[in-house]
Amino acid sequence: MRIIRMTGLFIVLSVLFLSSCGGGKAKIKPSEGYSGIYMNEPVKISKSEIKSEYVTPAPQVVICLPKNYETSGKKYPVLYMHDGQNLDRWKVIEDIDELVAAGLMQEIIVVGIYNRENLRAYDYLPAAPALEKIVPNGGLDEYGKFIVEELKPYIDSHYPTLTDAPNTGILGSSFGGVASYNIAGWYPDVFGCAGVMSPIIRINLDDAGTINPTLHFSKNIKMYIDGGWMENSNKWWKMIVSMREAKLWLMKQGLADGKNILYFEDPNGSHNESCWAYRLKSALLYFFGKYDSPVAKIEMHIIPSKVGIGDESTVLAEVIYQNGIHETPYPMKISSDNPSVLSANDKGVIKGLKPGKATLTVMFGSEKKSVVIDVMEKSRDDTTVKIIVKTPVEIKGLTGKIITINEVSAKEKIVFQQDTPTIWSAVVGKKKGDRMVFELVNDSGKNAISMKGELLQKKIIFTANIESEINVKEWK
Repeated sequence: MRIIRMTGLFIVLSVLFLSSCGGGKAKIKPSEGYSGIYMNEPVKISKSEIKSEYVTPAPQVVICLPKNYETSGKKYPVLYMHDGQNLDRWKVIEDIDELVAAGLMQEIIVVGIYNRENLRAYDYLPAAPALEKIVPNGGLDEYGKFIVEELKPYIDSHYPTLTDAPNTGILGSSFGGVASYNIAGWYPDVFGCAGVMSPIIRINLDDAGTINPTLHFSKNIKMYIDGGWMENSNKWWKMIVSMREAKLWLMKQGLADGKNILYFEDPNGSHNESCWAYRLKSALLYFFGKYDSPVAKIEMHIIPSKVGIGDESTVLAEVIYQNGIHETPYPMKISSDNPSVLSANDKGVIKGLKPGKATLTVMFGSEKKSVVIDVMEKSRDDTTVKIIVKTPVEIKGLTGKIITINEVSAKEKIVFQQDTPTIWSAVVGKKKGDRMVFELVNDSGKNAISMKGELLQKKIIFTANIESEINVKEWK
């Protein structure tokens, strides 16, 4: 079980993770007399060495080895990584060297399995009927057999490895994260560690009835799950939502925080190798290193940061340990000291109810973090458009007849005020993104005609506080 006590001084090793996605990343000072223990780059294993009945042609395989692996007399844990051609971009050797140098983790062997380019999605995804028209899928069963029945026996027979499940991990990102998740569930006696980074895990959720019954995770598994809030821009992925649902499902299967799951939502994380390289150290420490560590600090992120009446935001608590590991508690223990102003639930969703201040407090073990939220009088999404109408002749009254709002019929009216004999104006407020279509009718019941000689129907999209000018040619 991890230690969760706060200390006043946390300069020790939090330099590992100073900011998201590698910004400000600092080197760890090696122990005295230490020199890099790993070969400078992965060693390619000849394709003729590894044959496969399941995956043809078999993918290229590379291996990261300590320099003295042949003479050390040691046996090493093994981490199998998908997209093996990107190990350098993930800074795998550099990261392991740094963590070993700092005395934070043991030496390991990393096996990188190249993706098969156009067959990557097919190899990494389970059979998922919901994806048939979206992306190739269904080859993961054969790919998993290749790793378990062909590649792992080769590695274990040619290199000094620890072969049991607690010392064998599998890790990948994106579709590779989906592959690691499912393979670990299919082979619980083989893999004791699974790295599930930025997974398009909605695949398992969409086809839960087909896929999930086939998964049986070891009660001793260590599963690292992460993803970035910047990845939410891809609506199809449903990154954070599906990660949260997957975690809740795993907990229902008996897996527990800390012992079985390390979960992190990176507030600045995107879908790229730089971000995965930044977060890789958390997975390495969790699987093969000194995971237990005091809490250095807890940070709270409010997304979006402004909250008005009727607005909902998400609270993201980021627990940072002294050894550099980051974790997001979910579900979380959160409370509002003024629930009539601001409500909060264990999913981190807060809602502004009336203007005022409320203090949000997140509890994590014996530690807590509080932040004051000032609920605005108006929604952050409220936008106004000042509509200015110029008419060719003086009229005594002007009304806007709203036809639709967001393509739904409406019966609202816009009341204009007279600024000059031929200029009228009105200010209309709606939510950001709303779309409104309306016509203009004067005091005589005549409709406005546009400069093109057509019945004037004006469409306004509420994106910002702006002015919109309308010129009327005549009234009919």
